[in-house]
Amino acid sequence: MTVIDIILYHGSPLKNANANKGLPFEGLGIKYYYTQIDHRLKTLDELKMIVMEELCVNPTMHNIQITYRMPHEVLKHRINYKYMAIEAYKHIKIIFDKLERIPEVNGIELYIQLEPRAEDILKKLFEDHTTPIKHLKSMIESKYEGHKPSYYKVEIKAIRNKKKVTGKDGVEKDFLPYTYLMRESMDMWTQSHDGGRRFGAMTTNISKCFNGVLKGARGLPIAIMVEFTWFKLVEYFHDRHKEITRDLLEGKKWSTYAFSTWLENRCEFEKHYLKAFSNEHAIYQVVASFKMCSAGGENHSYEIRLLERICSHGKWQNIKISCSHTIRVCDALNIDSTTFIHPCYSLEYALNTYSHAWTE
Repeated sequence: MTVIDIILYHGSPLKNANANKGLPFEGLGIKYYYTQIDHRLKTLDELKMIVMEELCVNPTMHNIQITYRMPHEVLKHRINYKYMAIEAYKHIKIIFDKLERIPEVNGIELYIQLEPRAEDILKKLFEDHTTPIKHLKSMIESKYEGHKPSYYKVEIKAIRNKKKVTGKDGVEKDFLPYTYLMRESMDMWTQSHDGGRRFGAMTTNISKCFNGVLKGARGLPIAIMVEFTWFKLVEYFHDRHKEITRDLLEGKKWSTYAFSTWLENRCEFEKHYLKAFSNEHAIYQVVASFKMCSAGGENHSYEIRLLERICSHGKWQNIKISCSHTIRVCDALNIDSTTFIHPCYSLEYALNTYSHAWTE
């Protein structure tokens, strides 16, 4: 047995918390969660991290208490249970032992209680003399309210893969990158808090951006490297802003990539023919002509839902530029098909991206 199923009970106090009776975990507001653990689990902290990740609990603000519904007696027609608090690794070994010795039991039931960790945070942060008071206050009072569960999962993964750093006292200490970043202003390091300058996330591979900026800065002294990077960024933003402004003055509306892709698709639309399904709801069928390399050796038909911006081929939704099937429908309806290109390709939004004011 390498993977073990776990049912987590969490959300409110137990209706019957009598440890000796070992009744099923029940209570008003209790919810059920499902996860799995590896039989090679080594520590209680590993189990806690798995549980916290599943429940989206912030480990810097809470600790958890785990109660195991343990099979105690195996009778002829039923199994009697007892509650056992999981407080050390020896209790996890008991869980594994019960699963091996009692074949009738094929899973684990755990009840989870949250405990605030505010005092631990205060103690830890006060020991770090570099922690500003305003950050200390915000971390304790806010308790990360309003953050999405995905933020918690990022933090948990950071803690799971934590690095060890040696402090001035020579003792190894845990380094929590997520907690460090959350002390800083969100608009300093996130793409989603940039005032709309990047239209959300225009670039997903951020390392490529860094490579472009830092190219040529290798081997320089630190002070000169910082100055070089600064002026290269300013120059890059200036050149891009100037180029986009020139294109706008020439009457261009879309980026070179978007417009060239649209032109390629437009060259193909005359090979398609149209069937109207519902003019009222703007639903049409476009039949693409036979191609020698076409799979199956026959014509293909695609459904276009113009109002919903959907083509069953999928290309329109993927790259957000009018595909040849969409252009065929627009041509029949005398509609400008460029209006169905996503605004993220517009030069106006691109200009906004490079309008950032640089100040020393």
